[in-house]
Amino acid sequence: MTMIFVQSDADRALPKNITEAFPDILPSSWEMINSDKSEIAIILLDAIEPRDLVNKIKISKPLCPVIYLSMKPNAIEAFSVFRMGARGYCHAFSSVALLKQVVSVVEGGGIWVGPEFMPYLLQGVSKALDKKMDHGADIDAQESPLLEKLSNREQEVALEVAKGVSNKEVARNLNITERTVKAHLSAVFEKLGIRDRIHLVLVLKSNK
Repeated sequence: MTMIFVQSDADRALPKNITEAFPDILPSSWEMINSDKSEIAIILLDAIEPRDLVNKIKISKPLCPVIYLSMKPNAIEAFSVFRMGARGYCHAFSSVALLKQVVSVVEGGGIWVGPEFMPYLLQGVSKALDKKMDHGADIDAQESPLLEKLSNREQEVALEVAKGVSNKEVARNLNITERTVKAHLSAVFEKLGIRDRIHLVLVLKSNK
């Protein structure tokens, strides 16, 4: 399968960080993607206005993950891009090491968003689900059978994370260290078969 890079200025040379991270990546355009019937592993998208293009790609290649590379990353754009179906969001000038990590996470079925935007995205997902399901934002341990698989402390950590707060805030709220939060969260992911924080919110909300 092929990894594709799409950018708004088709005449511009591929960015150096992209070619260093993925030497075999192919430059492309929306027209080429739409007419290409072969499988595409991942599309890295560098566009000035992502909305229309992400929507078009997801319709044409619904199973192909899209990673949006932003020139000016911000929380509003991040949430908007993920609502359109993107699986990754990071700075267009990210380091080679970070780009490889992003692609690795997305290839593994996960979602990548920078830690600075994760709380905003989680809160947005949580609120959107609450509105859709017409219930309150708080999840009670007794209302979610999945949480029975966790220890009391793991339940507390999971419920805090489901509110969209950072590890630092969870640590402060529960009076434990960030290292302990990470350890409990890893256990939660393993016991529940969870990929990431967003997946945790989706699973807990849908099992209320």
